[in-house]
Amino acid sequence: MSIRKNDWTKEDLVRNGVSVEWENNQPIIKQTYQKQVRDRSKEWSEIRPVRDLIGRHKYGKDRAYPVVDLKMDGKYRTVLVSNIAWVWEHGAIGDFDIDHIDGNPMNNSLENLRRLTHEENLRYRKEKNNQWTINKS
Repeated sequence: MSIRKNDWTKEDLVRNGVSVEWENNQPIIKQTYQKQVRDRSKEWSEIRPVRDLIGRHKYGKDRAYPVVDLKMDGKYRTVLVSNIAWVWEHGAIGDFDIDHIDGNPMNNSLENLRRLTHEENLRYRKEKNNQWTINKS
């Protein structure tokens, strides 16, 4: 079964051995999976390492977004930590973006995340970078 990243549900994450714990209001992502060790299959559970993915956009500076590599349905996928946190607590994202209210992509607390349409997200991004002008027409 192949699912798009924004269609994932908490059940999809659990089925693929993913779990989310919260420490200091930030998500810690773990994954349990089978691994072959000396001709035997052994179950492993580990905290997935978070790395930065540089997001390039025309409004303001490049930003580092924390991502993890998860094995989903047999394939490794790079997933934004904010998306996993949202899906874990609220369900599938659908055709929306997850926005960081304070503009800091490293702050993935639930209070700092909101679901917006892509157009709304672009508008807020411009506003945060003081490049937004009000269209009064």
